[in-house]
Amino acid sequence: MTKTFALISRNLLKPGKQTANCKKGCRWLVGLLLPALLLVTGLTNKLYADVTLTSVAVPVGNINQGTSNNVIHITQMQVTTTAVTVNNVQFSLAGTYDNNDFSTVLVYFNGTAATFAGSTFLGSAVATFAAPHTYSINISRAMAAGSNGYFIIVINVASNATDGNTVLINGATNPVAFNFTAAPVLINNQTNASGPQTIQAADVTLVSSAVPTGNIFQGTNNNLLYVAQVTVATANVAVNNVQFTLTGTYDANDLVTALVYFNPTAPTFAGSNFQGSAAATFAAPHSYSINFASAVAMAAGSTGYFLILVNVNNAATDNNTVLINGATNPVAVNFTTSPNITNNQTNASGTQTIQAADITLSTSPVATNTFMPGTNNNIVYIAQVSVATGPVTVDNVQFSLGGTYDANDLQTVLVYFNPTTPAFNNSIFLGSAVATFAAPHTYSINIAGAPVMAVGSTGYYLIVVNVAAGSTVGNTVLINGASNPVMFSFITSPNIINNQTNNGGLHVLPVNFISINALSKNTVVEVAWKVGEELNVDKYIVQKSVDGNSFVPIGTLTARGGSNTTTGYQFADANPSAGNNFYRVQVLNMNGKIEYSPIVKIKLAGGDPGISIYPNPVLNSSRLNLSLQYLNTGTYSFSLFNSDGQRVAAKTIYHAGGNSTQAFGLPALATGTYRIELRGSNQRFIQALMVE
Repeated sequence: MTKTFALISRNLLKPGKQTANCKKGCRWLVGLLLPALLLVTGLTNKLYADVTLTSVAVPVGNINQGTSNNVIHITQMQVTTTAVTVNNVQFSLAGTYDNNDFSTVLVYFNGTAATFAGSTFLGSAVATFAAPHTYSINISRAMAAGSNGYFIIVINVASNATDGNTVLINGATNPVAFNFTAAPVLINNQTNASGPQTIQAADVTLVSSAVPTGNIFQGTNNNLLYVAQVTVATANVAVNNVQFTLTGTYDANDLVTALVYFNPTAPTFAGSNFQGSAAATFAAPHSYSINFASAVAMAAGSTGYFLILVNVNNAATDNNTVLINGATNPVAVNFTTSPNITNNQTNASGTQTIQAADITLSTSPVATNTFMPGTNNNIVYIAQVSVATGPVTVDNVQFSLGGTYDANDLQTVLVYFNPTTPAFNNSIFLGSAVATFAAPHTYSINIAGAPVMAVGSTGYYLIVVNVAAGSTVGNTVLINGASNPVMFSFITSPNIINNQTNNGGLHVLPVNFISINALSKNTVVEVAWKVGEELNVDKYIVQKSVDGNSFVPIGTLTARGGSNTTTGYQFADANPSAGNNFYRVQVLNMNGKIEYSPIVKIKLAGGDPGISIYPNPVLNSSRLNLSLQYLNTGTYSFSLFNSDGQRVAAKTIYHAGGNSTQAFGLPALATGTYRIELRGSNQRFIQALMVE
């Protein structure tokens, strides 16, 4: 419109173009139109935005392989007079890069600062072209009048980009071009303010860390074979795979798993992190490629250690070997990018030899003795196990119980372990089996939770039996370590030397004491006992004590002998002591062997009625002595209650009056606190009992 008015005014006022008749009229028309022309021209000029473009300095630098959003160029845009909307950006990427160096070029906008941080994405294009290449990226960015903003061009670098190639935008020779929805008045002040960016590959050095020659034991895990030290310079890297070759003499059954760990600080397994593994059921040599679930990031200037380990089969062949030779078969460390790798690996890892444990079995002596009926944990045999060269764990014990015992003599056979001495005290229970079989009988007891026996250690495996209360007198039980040695199975496959002998001893089931009592009658104490069976018994010697420790004989009775039924005996102590009196019966067998009955106690002198029990605490399944003191003649009800108030044992007792002691066996009880209760006519007595 401005041009139109200017043309009209020039034509109207041009000399020679006016006639005399219109001269006055034309001058009037010009006078009328000229102010309007000036007004319209001013308004039209104000409809155009004024936009100034300036290049913001980007320093010369490096852009690393596999990185994103590397800033190449920044153009500052200042808008005055009128708002604008930018709808396209065009620019030319120069340099020496090739078509494999970049993946994407992108445009961002920051309304406050010339930085990528805080910017907003506008658009992008595929950048798989060699230099130079021109890009046109459609965007949409509105800018208000009086605003100022920064258009940032960034690039994503391929992981295999060529080290040393460059990229840049020259704002002087190839300024960034912006297209708008309405054309502004554009002032271009762009310069060559962006320094070239050089593609940088990391420089990585691989070195072998020393691993000494050593042994790796059957059934063990995380045995260190090789350590690859990785030192990173110039750029960050991320490791995603390790490849290596295991050599040696091992076979397909020797190894279970090959594993890779990473330690960022030291060439040790302690403090390392698991990265990946592979089944290792292959004979030597075999190559492995282990991918990591998550790539291990290593910063420029850092050093880390990749450890290769193996888990050894329980039945691995003794003296087979395994190794990694870093000189002839160096470990290959693979990265998410393509760094420059300097390989300085050497044969710094010594050969690892598979080692089976060497086990020696011998017999610890167990004296010939007598097992009392109804007693538990009677030691039959002790096998001594000595370990050399490698640790072991027992998972099964097999043995044959010999002798003359019948199917009713034994209840349970058990295996215990003592790591220090051939004794039952402080031993650890390992397993058991029902023993209601006649001799001979073979047992196989699986062991649960047996302790690991370390190299150089010696331990003792105890085989014990629980004897039935009604066992046959004179029957025997034994383990002959010479003809039927105890057999051990191990989690691994050790070399076993068997030096067991017949040192287990012969164990005889003695006379069966059914009961023993002490009863106060007038001025004497009557000691009465019953036996279930007598075999090869010569005589009974009644012994007395006032303190329960030191006993002296006070009388002897000849055994009737040969009876297989219940037989009763009585002996009267005509001179009982005031206070406590303890009695026991000594059994003298035909072969000279001595056995003893349980001890009973009676207290003489006036006093309050009551009861007492001993021993207290009592061992599980042992015999209990119940002393009745100054109670009336009559029948009493004996009950044993557990901590939940349940009755676990009951017995009816006849008391002839005064003081008496009765001994009887307890059932198998759990360890804990129990309550004994004795009830009679208008009388009730309670005592606490501890069972161990």
